[in-house]
Amino acid sequence: MRGGARALSVVLKPGGVLMDVSGGSLCNGASEQRSVFLVSESHGQQVVRVLQGFRERGLLFDFSIRVQDETLPCHRCVLAACSDFFRAMFELEMRERDDGAVTLSNLSPQAVHTFLDFAYSGEIEIREDNVDMLFQLASFLQVSQRT
Repeated sequence: MRGGARALSVVLKPGGVLMDVSGGSLCNGASEQRSVFLVSESHGQQVVRVLQGFRERGLLFDFSIRVQDETLPCHRCVLAACSDFFRAMFELEMRERDDGAVTLSNLSPQAVHTFLDFAYSGEIEIREDNVDMLFQLASFLQVSQRT
């Protein structure tokens, strides 16, 4: 900060707001403006909960995945956030981007349901009987856990 001014910082905590309120200082006779920096530790979780709610209520779907005889509605932003395969599809001028649907003939409906459940929740149960399917799914859709 210029002239020794300190910023007003606010950290959002469960059950309240912790504030460090610091006044602006004078620099060349003019008062500097205060600023606020807000950090919400639960923001990402809130966004995921809202998107899950949209999915549960069938709201704002803008894309479909066709697998065998099923059509699964979903949100492009969720797919792109969780899969490099879908991110590339939506960023590049691929036919499926404009069609609003993609057919995944090499995956099972169970695998796609599992992917969508993970994409909307961030949770997945890995068991001995599904680990191979999940590995193939993650490889094909280019799903990786980013930290």
